Amino acid sequence: MFSSLQVRNYRLFFTGQLISNVGTWMQRIAQDWLVFTLSGNDPIALGIAVALQFTPTLLLSLWAGVIADRVDKRRLMVVLQSIMGIQALVLGLLTVTGAPALSTTKITPPNDATPTPTPAAAAPGKFVPNEDPAHEAGESAAREAQENAGQRPTVP
Repeated sequence: MFSSLQVRNYRLFFTGQLISNVGTWMQRIAQDWLVFTLSGNDPIALGIAVALQFTPTLLLSLWAGVIADRVDKRRLMVVLQSIMGIQALVLGLLTVTGAPALSTTKITPPNDATPTPTPAAAAPGKFVPNEDPAHEAGESAAREAQENAGQRPTVP
């Protein structure tokens, strides 16, 4: 179905990102629910919590991109995923022990506060060995020409 999934490295990346994103979504919903509950169902507190979730991404994304371009991507992803796991663990332990306050939910941001490198940030050939943009462009042009001529595309 997707030719990119035939490459082992990309499958590993895709699976890891899928698990990480699902965890991020679960943590975001749980944290928002916790803030809403702790604040006595105050929509203002919930709005502040949601705004604080996206503030680090908004303020740090340019610098994070520069860092992602200059350091080893595998090491960076391992460090960032570890930080996100520790944040989730701290908030989870605080919640289980009954110790969280609104201030702690704002101090331990959800996983979006730590940017994650994307495949586009990786060097060419990182996920797809020997990728050749000219070859792909040729295939796209051939496919488009066949579709425009009313033919069924034969180019994969």
